[in-house]
Amino acid sequence: MSAPSAPDPLSSPASVTVVPLGPDAPPGTDLASALDLATGTTVRRLGGLGDFASVSLRGSSARQVEVLLDGVPLNPDGSGVVDLSDLPVSAFERAEVYRGFAPPALGASAIGGVVNLRTPAQVPDAAGVALGSWHTGRMWALGSPRTGPVEWFLAADHLHSAGDYPYFDDQGTEFNRFDDRTPVRTHNAVQRDTGLIRARVGSLTVLDHVSAHHQELPGSIPTPASVAEYSAWRNLLAVSGAAQAGAAVRLTPRAWWLARVQRTSDPLGEIGIGPSDTRDTYHAAGLDLTGRGVHGPWAPVALARARVETYAPTRVETGEVDGTRARLAGTLAVAPEVWLWQGRLNLSPVLQAEVLDHHFLGTVPFSDTPVAPGLAGTEFFLVPRGGASLRPLAWLAVRGTAGWYVRPPDFTELFGQQGSLVGNPELVPERGFAVDVGVHAAPPRLGPLGIELDLAYARIRANDLITWVQNSQQTRRAENLGEAYVRSVEGALDLRGWEWLRSATALTWTLSRNLDPDPTYANNQLPNLAPVEFSQTSGVGIGRTLDLSHTWSWTSATWTDPANVNQLAPRSLHGLSLALSPAPRLPTLRAEVLNLLDVRGMAVPRNPLDLSDDSLVMKPVADFSGYPLPGRTVMVSVSWQDFTKDAP
Repeated sequence: MSAPSAPDPLSSPASVTVVPLGPDAPPGTDLASALDLATGTTVRRLGGLGDFASVSLRGSSARQVEVLLDGVPLNPDGSGVVDLSDLPVSAFERAEVYRGFAPPALGASAIGGVVNLRTPAQVPDAAGVALGSWHTGRMWALGSPRTGPVEWFLAADHLHSAGDYPYFDDQGTEFNRFDDRTPVRTHNAVQRDTGLIRARVGSLTVLDHVSAHHQELPGSIPTPASVAEYSAWRNLLAVSGAAQAGAAVRLTPRAWWLARVQRTSDPLGEIGIGPSDTRDTYHAAGLDLTGRGVHGPWAPVALARARVETYAPTRVETGEVDGTRARLAGTLAVAPEVWLWQGRLNLSPVLQAEVLDHHFLGTVPFSDTPVAPGLAGTEFFLVPRGGASLRPLAWLAVRGTAGWYVRPPDFTELFGQQGSLVGNPELVPERGFAVDVGVHAAPPRLGPLGIELDLAYARIRANDLITWVQNSQQTRRAENLGEAYVRSVEGALDLRGWEWLRSATALTWTLSRNLDPDPTYANNQLPNLAPVEFSQTSGVGIGRTLDLSHTWSWTSATWTDPANVNQLAPRSLHGLSLALSPAPRLPTLRAEVLNLLDVRGMAVPRNPLDLSDDSLVMKPVADFSGYPLPGRTVMVSVSWQDFTKDAP
């Protein structure tokens, strides 16, 4: 059974970017940094390699992006944030990044979009080790043996790091530069282990992905922590098959189970509102049935999904379970896809209905009052959407999509208390309407030069957006912000020449506005959304023998709060990587330098609310307020690969 082919931007109405992954990635490259180079994506991380990282698309929150593994959801309906550090690049062939509209067969109606990770059909047996700065080490191995009728794919990855890098600290006195210092980040060690097994027998596929993550929590710069820790365990198991129903319909049934256990230990109350030790257990199980038909110009798709999810927060010190919450969900989608004009015109209307049953969320003790008053009873949502793609020339496509989207608050947003994050049971679902138009061009090569261009304009209008609002120095509470809109212009240009030269440039310009009538937030930019993000990668290579590449990413200053008072510094980061493979049977040597110029602090306006004040102050380079990124980081690896067993 062959793996699905990569989506073609010239024949899809979706704004899609295919990001290549695999064991050939430089040793310092993880899934977060690979996705961050794609247009329309924003990655947030809490440090360096192995630390928590999440992705947003087109200005969405991380929960408004669904992450799938071979089509199986890791956060169905945005039920949580997927930690990208638990998904090693070596285990996947590619990432399909759908910004906004996604194929109906995926069953995802996320406001921001979908990231679908694809495992390879077959890979050469490979293994490698890497060492680097901040006492970082990594080992990985993968292969695709065959035993009788069973085709296997196996992948394992281990990473650990002390995270003891120096960072810029103004000691909370940004107007006084004389007490600035460069201490070493302490209590920041991380260890992450992942494994993936896929077995295929005929049309039956079994997939299991497990990850274990343990991390010391260093706290923010002004409030460091010394004993707080976080650990997480996740397992995704899926069984899928394929059957033919008549000559023109193919059915794909699938059953899946997702378990996630997270523990946050803060015995001294260093990162939360008081001493705590909590363990959150989340389970989700689903049944999917997808039908595809091909009859002349028609290619209809129908999807039915039923899902149950449960959440049980436990106080570890007492063993007390603070109520077990449960929610039932169902999805029904019909997409009568049509191909006209000899396949040059594609019409993809999607009629999707969602149902959520909140009866099992529970009530307040000793009363009949729902624990989540904004989510009572059963809710039905109709989320129609659609897209069209016109291909007037073989190498040129014009596309457009529009649709409604909905995301219910997840259990953490409603009831969680994880360190500095405090839930809010009065939340209501987010709703949004999004449109986009774009063009994709891949003209014939001009002599030795190949060009591929992608441009898109998107507009999202959302109601009751959920965001984490800082309500004290150490805590953030989930709140509905009301109405907001995001407009973005995305551009990507890829160049290839002479079989050895490559260049990829991506630019995203974003304008966001909070339309909440509260004067504190009205007309402000949305938090954690950079107005401008730019990335550029250039490289030269001679087959597998030599590869040299340079990356440059630039991110503008970003607000961290809805009131637009606190601002992160802009950052300009360079990277360099080199791979050398002298002969097919010899090991491959790779080296990568991240943050080549060792940038730890950047200058920002002293008072960004006063345009007449042109004074500057230094702030640390960070993705989240108070969580600095590492300076210059060097990673070196040695890997072996059986080139006599190349994938077909």
